[in-house]
Amino acid sequence: MGRVQDEVFVADRDGSIRIFDTENWMSRMHTALPEYTQLADVIFVSAHGGPDGWGQFGGLSTYPNPDDYVPSFNFANHNPLVFSAACLTGNYAVGGQEDRNVAETMLANGAAVFIGSTEVSWGYPNREGAWKFFRDWDAGEYAGEVFTAMERSYWNANEDQKAWRFWITEYNYYGDPKFGAVSGGPLGNSEAVWQASGLEGSAITKSSGSLDVSVSDYVVYKDHYEEGLDRVEIPGGQVWLEPGKLMVPFYTVSIDYPRGYKIQDVILTNRSGLVNDTGVNVPMAPLNSTPSVCDPVPYSGTVEGFFPEDEYWWGLLKNPDGSSTLVVTLYPFSYNPLTTDVRFYKNYTFVIDYIKSNVTIELLRTDKDAYEQGAIVMVDLGLNNSGGPQDVVVGAVVKPYGSEEIVDGLLLSTLTNFTGPATFSTQWNSSGFEPGDYIVEVILRDTEGNVLDTETELFRLGISSGEITSFTATPEQFELGERVNITMTFANTGTVNLTGTAIVRVIDVTGGTVEEYRHNVTDLLPSDTISFRDTWNTTGAAEVVYSILGYVLYESRSTNPVSVMVSTETGGFDIGLGTYPSIAGTHTGTITPNQTMLVRRLYTYPCPGTGGHAEYVKICQEMETLVEAEWAGYGGDWQNITFDKAVTLVANQTYNYTIRTGSYPQIIHAQSYNATGGVITCSEFVDVNGKRHEDWIPAIRLS
Repeated sequence: MGRVQDEVFVADRDGSIRIFDTENWMSRMHTALPEYTQLADVIFVSAHGGPDGWGQFGGLSTYPNPDDYVPSFNFANHNPLVFSAACLTGNYAVGGQEDRNVAETMLANGAAVFIGSTEVSWGYPNREGAWKFFRDWDAGEYAGEVFTAMERSYWNANEDQKAWRFWITEYNYYGDPKFGAVSGGPLGNSEAVWQASGLEGSAITKSSGSLDVSVSDYVVYKDHYEEGLDRVEIPGGQVWLEPGKLMVPFYTVSIDYPRGYKIQDVILTNRSGLVNDTGVNVPMAPLNSTPSVCDPVPYSGTVEGFFPEDEYWWGLLKNPDGSSTLVVTLYPFSYNPLTTDVRFYKNYTFVIDYIKSNVTIELLRTDKDAYEQGAIVMVDLGLNNSGGPQDVVVGAVVKPYGSEEIVDGLLLSTLTNFTGPATFSTQWNSSGFEPGDYIVEVILRDTEGNVLDTETELFRLGISSGEITSFTATPEQFELGERVNITMTFANTGTVNLTGTAIVRVIDVTGGTVEEYRHNVTDLLPSDTISFRDTWNTTGAAEVVYSILGYVLYESRSTNPVSVMVSTETGGFDIGLGTYPSIAGTHTGTITPNQTMLVRRLYTYPCPGTGGHAEYVKICQEMETLVEAEWAGYGGDWQNITFDKAVTLVANQTYNYTIRTGSYPQIIHAQSYNATGGVITCSEFVDVNGKRHEDWIPAIRLS
């Protein structure tokens, strides 16, 4: 009491506490957590978090050693759903080790589903979102469908519900969308009743349907948050969570419409079943939330009457198959914070005004996904009218993504007696507009103003692009204890500032990371470069080959990774001296090293008094060409062919070689030979006269 500390609770599904641990919890939980979750089908974690673990500082990421970021889980042939209501645990693109973050560890160890946040998330939406998901998810329903339906209902709850929209954007569902049900069924448990008539008819038939909703009675949990702060719920509903707003409940219903049905308006015609109440203490969401400071607080706003003032709100979601979903949000519970009075309406009747349209947008696309600022954005539009001739008004505008503000108009034209297909193009001059994400929105209307179809296309103004222009590690061959100097240069090749993280990893032959370095890239200007320098102390390293990998994460993407190879000093692969007879030709065969080695050049032993050398070399493994190089001619180091990059030959793996020789190289006259560093075989040698041999191996050294 009275101090900040981490605590761990482990609870069974019936709510009984199995563990309450405040001291040394990190080490014990790291060992115990996999056991407690072994036979669980659903695992819910509510905690602080980071990409690498749970706890105040990503706690499980620091024990027992930096290479063991998340405990190893064995779900004992179970494939559970894991819901992590914690910051950043769904962000698999960052963290101490990208392949050992929370999300990928859960999935790699057998989890069928992982739900987690890609950003820092606030506690009260986490609680409400998780609570609604588990409350809505019934037996016989697919978890993916329930999660999607929940997010869609929040997204269309109200344009002012920015806290929910952020939560929807940051939380991702990874894994099997059909988890949790043997067979799918209709979603939702709303009491909405759809009544419609006149759905069939001519090309455009204007009809009215009615929507009757009976809202379940609200429930008050007295002193739920603390003394004097009550929680109010509508079963199956949601809670208003905007900072500084009263946490009143609301309720959403949704209706799916087939392709071609276009909602024009939703009109409330009757509201009844009024219940008056008083003495309820509804708190507000905190004005300045953090992941830790997120508990409701007493209301301190400026509302002097009832909140919310709106009675309802509606919106449309377009589905990939051309159908649409109407989402109607009801505000049956309104509250006066000055008097603690409540007004609750139980019954609602709506008239839904819609038309059946044969006019559709078949194509809407821009010629690029991203443009330089000031570039011309080309827009292609394809329409079709499968019915009779009709006048159609085509309007196209540009809006910032996520906003209803129109920043420019593209098109307003009337197609007279339009029927069948039609295609045309328009363009937008982006000069003077800020970088960011934009949409082209096209709306088709009839001459009475009815919406026939709508479509949007997303594009980006400003190109985010970067590449690694230089990556070196010296020395390439080192003695144990020697320091390897690593330099990476990153260039902004786009048109907007870049912010991200540069990562350098030293990787051993097993794929494990033995060292990692991270650097911040902050607002790197277009055409600018930034260099990073790291020093790897090889004290304690094994006498093997290492790959040093570099890449930069920025704007939710990654550069192409680059790598260099370094190794301890080794003898390489050396056949040694051969004999006569000799002749130029082409050798093919296999090399199987007995130790992992890094090779950069091929040396050919010449017969005494000759200029014996190799003119061409190719080394492959199965279908992959590892190196292909040609002789540079007499002069300088003429007896070697130097590769463009070092090649790793892994112990006990077999590689195919092709070597074309000139003049008189020394030869091992055998089908197989035990060389220093491994075994080499001859598959075939074809000399310059076309004669074939099966026991001619070129005397070479790979180093």
